[in-house]
Amino acid sequence: MFDELRQSVKEIEFLADPSAGELRIGIPEVPAGGIVPVAIARLAQRFPKMTVLTQQGANDAILGHLRERRSEVALVRPPSRAPDLEICSLLHERLFVVTGLGNSLCGARKLDLHQLLDAPWIQSYAEISPGGPTFEAFSGHGLPIPRCIVVSDSLNLRYGLLKTGRFITMIPGSVLHYGPSRTEIKVLPVKPLQWSTPTAVATLKDRTLSPLAKLFIEEMKLLAAPLCKPS
Repeated sequence: MFDELRQSVKEIEFLADPSAGELRIGIPEVPAGGIVPVAIARLAQRFPKMTVLTQQGANDAILGHLRERRSEVALVRPPSRAPDLEICSLLHERLFVVTGLGNSLCGARKLDLHQLLDAPWIQSYAEISPGGPTFEAFSGHGLPIPRCIVVSDSLNLRYGLLKTGRFITMIPGSVLHYGPSRTEIKVLPVKPLQWSTPTAVATLKDRTLSPLAKLFIEEMKLLAAPLCKPS
């Protein structure tokens, strides 16, 4: 009840001064590295006095922040069962194998997964665990999971290591499309490349969203649309 009251007050304040307002979002590493900053920048141009508060972490932590009302909107991998949440599918994130420009693989015109088994990979636990994109891609072709030299969720760490020209990893399409230009990396021509991970917008059921939260969701949908088109 008090939460609804607070939301009503925020809506009145927003109507009184449309350039202001507070947006509280939960975001994992990947959207924070590409699509979310673009959505925030668009809103900030329209509402220069707004404040954005973020909660970051793994999927379960972000959902916990949402349920605790520490965020209004969360970008997540859809949970298998969440009767208390409204889940709106945003996109199926395609993943691309990339390396630094100094890597000998950069000159290849076509690569198969078996050629990457002995490469020095950077991956996250989620990617190499059962159900993860790397696990499913390699096991689906009867191949063992490649040994990872570095296990991390950090995009910044990956980019730093890729600059050495030694490592390979996977970068989501939304980061390549909307993130900062990274001229020192190259997407490798790996076939077949049919991996994708679902990304959704989650909000609490029967909860009134602030005007900025609604606008943020609309911006996210607009930005996701080009990434959903067949390549």
